[in-house]
Amino acid sequence: MQIEVEKSYVNVQKYLTTLNPLRDFWTLEPDNVLDFYKEECTDVDSFLKDLTKLKSVTNVASGVFKKKWVNFFLVDAANFLKEVLGYCQGWEREFIGILCTLVEVNTDESQSLLADLSALISTGEIQGKEDYMDEVLLKIEENIIDTKKVLHILEQNKIDIALAKEATQDIENEQMTLKKDKNQILLQQRDANLKSMEQMKQLKVINKALDDLIISYKVQAPYTSSWKSEEAQVEIKSFIAKLDGIKEGVLEYDLTDSIDGFGDKVEELELNFKDLQDIWDIVTEWEAFEKKVNVEKIQDVNVQEIISDMNVLKENINKFCQRSFDARIEIHLTLQNKLNVFDSNFSLLEDFKSQAIKTRHWHFISKVCGFDAFKDDELVINSLTLEEFIGLGLDKQSSEIKTIIAKAQDEFTVEEHLNTTTKSLHELGFMYRKSTRSGIPVITNDEALQELIHDIQKSISNFKESEASEPFRAQIDALELKLVETNKKIDIIKKVESIFGIVSEVSTSYSLDLQLGKFQQVIDIFYSYLESKDFY
Repeated sequence: MQIEVEKSYVNVQKYLTTLNPLRDFWTLEPDNVLDFYKEECTDVDSFLKDLTKLKSVTNVASGVFKKKWVNFFLVDAANFLKEVLGYCQGWEREFIGILCTLVEVNTDESQSLLADLSALISTGEIQGKEDYMDEVLLKIEENIIDTKKVLHILEQNKIDIALAKEATQDIENEQMTLKKDKNQILLQQRDANLKSMEQMKQLKVINKALDDLIISYKVQAPYTSSWKSEEAQVEIKSFIAKLDGIKEGVLEYDLTDSIDGFGDKVEELELNFKDLQDIWDIVTEWEAFEKKVNVEKIQDVNVQEIISDMNVLKENINKFCQRSFDARIEIHLTLQNKLNVFDSNFSLLEDFKSQAIKTRHWHFISKVCGFDAFKDDELVINSLTLEEFIGLGLDKQSSEIKTIIAKAQDEFTVEEHLNTTTKSLHELGFMYRKSTRSGIPVITNDEALQELIHDIQKSISNFKESEASEPFRAQIDALELKLVETNKKIDIIKKVESIFGIVSEVSTSYSLDLQLGKFQQVIDIFYSYLESKDFY
């Protein structure tokens, strides 16, 4: 009996060993274990491993016989297993809660890290922060992996994970986007660094080119009349092209702010180039004008057209001289001198083409200038070109010539007045009408005629006091004599009219049959005399 009891006892002990997997549940304090997982266990894989182990314990507790006869002993573990199973189920619920919390923590942490990373990337200032960003991205990636593992377990336990799954996917998408943005920025920064190196290289090149251009302009620019206009224009265009190339290089490599005083230097050069360009444009205009007019014969010169062209040139050069331009530009002085010489000579030419200049004046001019104005009785100047005329250098005797021309103009005024006076006398003439009673001619404009004669005599008297009247002295004297004679003739005519009137009146009043035949002949002769209008 004792042997059986002992054997049964051994068998009972052997049976109890099947409960060893459950030993932790009566040896460990559940709260301590859960606190550990809540506060210290951050390893998701370990956590999930323990959860798997817990489920296996639950399975064991569910599979163990609740009542079992061991020999003659009845082992009743129902209450124990019930309690253990309750523990297991409670722990599972706690573990599921911890997993849900872990999902939330990972999600919140990932979103926070994403926000910080996004803010950093938005600044573009990430150079030197690559390691930190990689750590953040790796941490987010780890959170995503852990979260997906947890979500899988929760899904197996029939927990609604739709929102958490969507949030995790959003995090993963944003993480991939930020990673791409980071790489793009770093690539751009690398390119920027390479560009910066190229900029430094080009900066040296452009600085040298700009300094060389400034020096070259100061030394080689076409400031003086020693340059030909075509060569000067080519040189100026070369300067402008070089400056344009420098400006393009500055824009291409974004060096505007990297060159000290670049804007001021460029502005000064551009103004200087414009000064040169403008003055040489005027020179070119002058040369074209000179080429055009120099070949024209004096007799064919269109004075007004040349004056108009000259006025434009003088206006342009005056505008240029009124500006603040580079003091080294000497060509404007040469151009001004050429314009003045031409203007002076052309002014003489204008005077020479005046109809006031007569042969006698040309003889005076010839004597002053030392050349013969006539050849074969033809005026030499008319056959000259404008260039040949200017070549005579008459402007050097301009003062003496102007004096002669002024005298000629005064004389022409006297001559014109004499011609006008003569024309006025001819136009006015002697006007008369026949008397209706006697048929005798009667003067009708004697008062007007006498008034005109008086005015002419007065003006002639004034002219005689001027030296300009000397060439016309004989003409003036003859005119004065004719005017006196004309006045006398008017007096005679008036007396004849009176006599004819008296005779006619007597004949009519006394009905005298006078023999008027011969008298009528006298009347006819006098009438013919009046018809001739030969008063002077």
